Amino acid sequence: MRRDFASYVSDIDVSKRILEIGPLNDPIFSKQEANVFYADIRSTDEIKKAHASDPHVIKENIVDIDFVIKNSYEKSLSHVDKFDYVVSSHVLEHMPRLIEHFQDIATVLNKKGMLYAFLPDHRYCFDHCRAPTSFAEADYIHSQGIQVPPGAFLIM
Repeated sequence: MRRDFASYVSDIDVSKRILEIGPLNDPIFSKQEANVFYADIRSTDEIKKAHASDPHVIKENIVDIDFVIKNSYEKSLSHVDKFDYVVSSHVLEHMPRLIEHFQDIATVLNKKGMLYAFLPDHRYCFDHCRAPTSFAEADYIHSQGIQVPPGAFLIM
């Protein structure tokens, strides 16, 4: 388990099913220590190509993706058992439809499942000059059925 997350995820039972979203090259849980499965919107090869020239990503540490998410978690994971935990770090700020994302995640969690979501400190992100989206804006987007929200979209 990553040391910087240890105090936040210490109550997670690592023997239970964990889905980690977007682990890239620095997952919160390793396969050696937890019953973890990795999901992303791209395959391992696609991730490696996308980050081939990124100096911040250690290429040899990019993890193998177990589930490629296309359209929704519900559809992409309909063939597997539900998860006890879903863990994501630096993912929510990329979700243009936050409420729908939460609803979709709920479909892959078992009845007592838990979502652990970590957000970056907006003040220190690469896109810190962009205005964060409020929950009221996310609710409006949801209630109005807006598919592609206008402007910068960060959930903080």
